[in-house]
This record gives sequence, structure tokens and C-alpha cells, in this order.
Amino acid sequence: MDNLILNPYFFTIAEVKNFSGTIEFDHEFGQMTQHTNGRTRSFKDPINQVDTQIFHLQNWLMQHGYSAIPIVALVIFVSNHVHLTRTDANDVDPRIIRPGKFIEKYQELKQKYTTKILSEQQLLNLSRFLKQHHQPLRLDVLKKYHLTAKDIKPGAPCPECYYLPIIRNYGRWYCPRCKKINRESHLFAFKDFQLLYKNCITNKEARWMLQIDDSHVVSKILKREGFKYSGKFKDRVYSLDFDYQTDYYYLMN
Repeated sequence: MDNLILNPYFFTIAEVKNFSGTIEFDHEFGQMTQHTNGRTRSFKDPINQVDTQIFHLQNWLMQHGYSAIPIVALVIFVSNHVHLTRTDANDVDPRIIRPGKFIEKYQELKQKYTTKILSEQQLLNLSRFLKQHHQPLRLDVLKKYHLTAKDIKPGAPCPECYYLPIIRNYGRWYCPRCKKINRESHLFAFKDFQLLYKNCITNKEARWMLQIDDSHVVSKILKREGFKYSGKFKDRVYSLDFDYQTDYYYLMN
């Protein structure tokens, strides 16, 4: 869940979507389709997603002694460059909204749910309990998609055209395809490494991931980014502590 809003009368799951382009919903088939830059991509209907979240949250609350708490969900498309539409005559689910409608929708929910379920102290205790049990989602991507390390093409990607590997030259990254220059492509490679493999990296692994042969160059890159490390010289291991909730925003589009 992106956000969980608690009050004594009902709980609200606010699922944030940062898509651009034209988004079509087909609730009957449980599908959402994105059309952008000449590409078409299909995704799971976000309404099915939040309904599943409600089901699991209700079960978790019941297992811990909390029952009869109404849970509602809103799906918020935050991009200013998105057009929401439908594939058939059926209306788009009213729980799918733009940011400007959130306060209005929340006030409607407050008018609908007027029975107080939890006291202020119970709500505070539950809030603390939820925080204690919160765990960021951590998937084994290789296992999920039946891949091995040999299936992964290493290299720093171009943030403009996604070509890889791009070239490190005089402290900057140069893309031979679109000719763009940037200074941060190594960060995208390190984030990919964390998602695919583990939360730490050695100089040797970083050289492979960045496709740079010079260990001194890679050492400077790792030190410049301020990654915490343990060990000395060749045995040094750097921690990749990218936040799964905030540092991967670019994957949401």
C-alpha cells in the first residue's frame, strides 16, 4: 500500500499512480491500458489491486483483534500529463480520481461513515502496531521471472533513451545512441543491482555492473556517492541503501 489513512470511523488506502499518456480502464476484464509515445502497455486494473489490499488488510486486522473497521480505497493519478478514459460504455470506477478530487472524496466518506469504531487511544495503539509490523516489499526479481544472472545485461543505462551500456568519459556518462551526457547513470545501475541481487556491492561487482575495467575509477565513484562500507581495500563491501519507497519513483511511469 502506498498510503494508509486512519481515523476512528474508517480507514482509507490511497494508492498513487504516476502514469502519463492516455489510460483506458476495462473493469470487466480487470485491465488497464496505457498509450504513450506510440507505445501500448497493459497493466492490472488498479481497482482489483486495491480490492486485494483491502482483503488482506482486513484479514490482518482480524488476526490481531481488530474487526468491523470499514476500509475504503482511492486510486489517485497524480501526473498532469495523463488522460483517463474507458474502453466501453461502463463508467470509470468512481474510486479512481485526480489529486484535486481527494479532499472532496474524503469528505464524502466522512459523511458516509459516522459510527465511531475505535477510541483515540485504540487508534494510536494500532498506528504504532502497524508501524512496528511494516515491511517494505522485497521481491526476488530473478526468481519471480525465472531468470539467471546470465540473462542480465550489465551497464549504466541512458536515462533518456535507455540504451546500455553507455560510456564513462572524463567523469561523465555519454550515450552513443542519443548523444546525451549526464553524471548520474551509475546510480541507476546501482539501483538495478540492489533490486536484482542484493543490498551491498564490491568493487569487482561494481566494475561488472558499470562495465568499467579500472578499479580506481570505480572506487572513486563509490566513495563519491558516500556509500557506507566495511572491510579494507580489496575486501571492501559498500552498502546500497536506496529506499524502496522513494528512490525508485522513475519506475512508476
